[in-house]
Amino acid sequence: MTPYQALLIQLGSIAVNSVGCADLGGGHYRLDFADGTSRKATPAEIASCSPSFIGQTEKAAASAVYDSGVTATATAAQRIHVATLQLILDEFNRHTTWESAVMSAIAAATSLANLQTRIAAITPVPARTQNDMVTAIKNKISATAE
Repeated sequence: MTPYQALLIQLGSIAVNSVGCADLGGGHYRLDFADGTSRKATPAEIASCSPSFIGQTEKAAASAVYDSGVTATATAAQRIHVATLQLILDEFNRHTTWESAVMSAIAAATSLANLQTRIAAITPVPARTQNDMVTAIKNKISATAE
């Protein structure tokens, strides 16, 4: 048995009703339970495993990534994932703002002509190309690295 396999067995035996454990990468581990549920192992659970299986620097990295989402220790895949989710949220908020402006214009209109004028004054949400999205994700990654 390798030290890595022993770590997974030890981590899986820590939580009550745990039937197994999986490595999620980047110092993250998932605990699986008998009732079919699973959850991310906490830094305390990971730290409680024998130091011979996890070095102190790996414990610190696992805690930092778990606590803050994106840190200097985050992998490239984690950074892309977080940046993509942030971009989706930004896009959703842009569309929500536009929709709110349209609804306000409808509510405030006093005639059809007035409604047309109010709607025409609302700046539309521009369509983004695939290149625009890739650039935006790269910008989000750069912003979190600072």
